[in-house]
Amino acid sequence: MIKAKAGTLVKTIKARIGVPLGTVGLVVRVVGDGTNGSPTWNSMDIPIAIVRHLSNGTERRYLFRDLEVAND
Repeated sequence: MIKAKAGTLVKTIKARIGVPLGTVGLVVRVVGDGTNGSPTWNSMDIPIAIVRHLSNGTERRYLFRDLEVAND
């Protein structure tokens, strides 16, 4: 699992419906990491990355285990 913050360039390591493997995107924000008191979408407080895809501009929610840092 990666630790990414807003502004990190990432790529997907798991294909999803409408999003192929290796799609590149930018982390817009992280929800549920416990640092800013923002609400979570789940009861287990699992951090979720909101990623904006560079190919079409859509935003999707990802678990960190489904992402890897692309700008290393």
